[in-house]
Amino acid sequence: MIRNFTKGGYETSGADRAWPRHGRQAMGKGRATWLLQELMEKHELLRRRRLFSPPRAAAPVLLYLLMGPATNAVAAAPSDAPAPLPASVAIHISGNRSFYWNDRKLRYLIVTDDPGVGDSLHGTLPVGQTAVHFGRLMRAESLPASFLAAGGLTANVARARAVIGRENCLVCHTVEDSNASVVPSFTTIARSAVDDAGTRSRWATIIVKGSDTAVGGIKMPPHPSLGEADVGSVVDFILTLHAADANPRLVPLSGELRLDDGRPLAPAGQKPTGHENRSYVYVLAAAYRRNGDAADAAPTASAVLRLRSPLFAADEASGSGGTKAAAVANLGSVRIAEDAGAYLYFDDVDLTAVSAIEVTLARPSKGAVPNDGRIVLRVDGTDGRTLGSAEIAAAPGEGSRERLAIPIEHIEGFHRLYVMLEPDSSAHRSHASFASVEILPGVSDDE
Repeated sequence: MIRNFTKGGYETSGADRAWPRHGRQAMGKGRATWLLQELMEKHELLRRRRLFSPPRAAAPVLLYLLMGPATNAVAAAPSDAPAPLPASVAIHISGNRSFYWNDRKLRYLIVTDDPGVGDSLHGTLPVGQTAVHFGRLMRAESLPASFLAAGGLTANVARARAVIGRENCLVCHTVEDSNASVVPSFTTIARSAVDDAGTRSRWATIIVKGSDTAVGGIKMPPHPSLGEADVGSVVDFILTLHAADANPRLVPLSGELRLDDGRPLAPAGQKPTGHENRSYVYVLAAAYRRNGDAADAAPTASAVLRLRSPLFAADEASGSGGTKAAAVANLGSVRIAEDAGAYLYFDDVDLTAVSAIEVTLARPSKGAVPNDGRIVLRVDGTDGRTLGSAEIAAAPGEGSRERLAIPIEHIEGFHRLYVMLEPDSSAHRSHASFASVEILPGVSDDE
């Protein structure tokens, strides 16, 4: 039977299969068929436990997504009177569920299930009843209502993307502004037009009948086989790109999001390093409203995923032992460990698809006690599993910092991460001034 829900997935006992924990072994589009089968098995298991409705024809969009365990879903509170099983929304993503890294893609899939009504995974629940928003917030900011607002374009966006793919529109166009686009991107077209009846009619005519005007030596070909609904969905989709810079913006039930969101987080002319503006979080939020519910009513069910910067300042540690706070010029607050066994720890860190952890130490001023000893990375306790270690003497210096990138063993899921100071191999006195800890990703599919 299902015992409880964890951040890594459902735990099961008896004859039931455990909810799989996807990680590096699932990275790559060659796993698509396996992933589809696993999701179908999850739903079948939960259906038997009266948590999901019966599976039906599978949605083909799953075939290219790389999915891990879903984010926690929040369902409407049941009333005292007997009521149907609650609806749920789940966010499946590829890769890590704690952090964003600039210029990386986030592949995601939203699955809504309303027992007795249908579910979006098998195409039995209208996609327009689930609105999905993506945007950025300050880390300390509570979730604005706009992230869980109702939206009427999600269904058309999903339909338009299917039409655009089927008709090979992306052979010439791109969605976002890009030098690779042979003709104007859909975003460029949207920003140069006014959303009115005249624009919609003119674009619909061009899509169906083509255009005699050549751009870059290419004429828009006709698409006479497209029905009015398909043409209208494409027009709607292009016009939504007016608001490509909106925060939050409406996005489809599945797809890819580039986590620099088209706006570099580093100063102009500099390459983003992955942790500028680390006070921000990216938020993917999905809200489902049953058919007939008012647009301004609270969602029937919702789910929210937050991704933060992979860089932790030492003073952001969830806790510590044997350290003291100090201020260092150009670095701010650091934590000084003067004896072996001192540590910092960080709660709820997803280590899925992480290759290394970089520990930055404050370089001591002339005459001060130097950094010495060994940095050891452990999880779930000071005596927990060791992921990696390195001697401080090997740390290269740069300005006021010494950086130690420590490769880690393969591990998945959420853990408490310990950064510990231990004696080095020569048994010298241990001393370290912790400045920051950065989580480094493995190689992605985009590289």
